[in-house]
Amino acid sequence: MASRSKLHARLVLFDYTDLGGYRSAPLIDAGTPFLPNPLPKADLAHILEAGGWRLSSVDDLTGDYARWYEPLVAKIEAKREGIETLGGTEASEHVLDRYSSLLAAIQEGRLGGVVAYGEKV
Repeated sequence: MASRSKLHARLVLFDYTDLGGYRSAPLIDAGTPFLPNPLPKADLAHILEAGGWRLSSVDDLTGDYARWYEPLVAKIEAKREGIETLGGTEASEHVLDRYSSLLAAIQEGRLGGVVAYGEKV
């Protein structure tokens, strides 16, 4: 992307971050990591630099992720019967497990989220 961008163009990344320990014990779904490459938060500046960008600022959304996932998991639990009607018990359990596991990883401090702002250099 940097090769196609004008000097001083802005880059905005909204993504999950590995706060430490997620890559070594990722959430597995069908034999592969559910989130295969959360950005290592400590390496954001280096990752952007390698791609031709300078990190300008980072807004940590980890607390927001927890606040977003808690009611989502509660809604999934509350709508279990409807999900089972549409996709069966296995589908309902699968969806609940995925999002409950993401919430747990966030609450454990292994997974977070950011909005990272970069500038083309």
